[in-house]
Amino acid sequence: MIKYLKKYVFIRYITRIPKSLALGLILLLNKSPKKGSKIWLIYKENYYGGFVTNIQRNLISDQDERNFEKSTHRYTGGDRMFHHNYAKYYSRKLKKFLNKKICLCEVGILKGSGLAVWSDLFQGSRIIGLDIDLTHFYNNFNHLKYKNAFSIKDPELYIFDQFKSNSEKNKKVS
Repeated sequence: MIKYLKKYVFIRYITRIPKSLALGLILLLNKSPKKGSKIWLIYKENYYGGFVTNIQRNLISDQDERNFEKSTHRYTGGDRMFHHNYAKYYSRKLKKFLNKKICLCEVGILKGSGLAVWSDLFQGSRIIGLDIDLTHFYNNFNHLKYKNAFSIKDPELYIFDQFKSNSEKNKKVS
């Protein structure tokens, strides 16, 4: 992983090219990473959209007591694998589930890059996305499809307000 990241940083620093292109060059110069590995997870998240910020908040739960206006508070996403360095943990913990059909639920899907990664990693599995506002996903869906996301099965999507009791909705999802 370190050798890939060193090359990634070097390529980005020298060429000033976009992250996805730098990762693509690394993959071309090296053997393709193993499905589910740290570098594979980082590459896939970036391939499907990667780090996004300043995404307009359209809906706020009427139960959310935080003090902000929807017009000024923005979303950030696509930052788990590389920016928060979760890929090393995911690759370790999810290894035993590879090549199996599972049910995976992601809460807070924003534009759907995470759902696309999970769909690639667990092909044919039941992938569920929950969010209070699905419009960002739907606006990005054609782009994800263009990138060959959800090639076997589309994810199931449900409107979900994490600040409310969702016991009835949970029955529908399960």
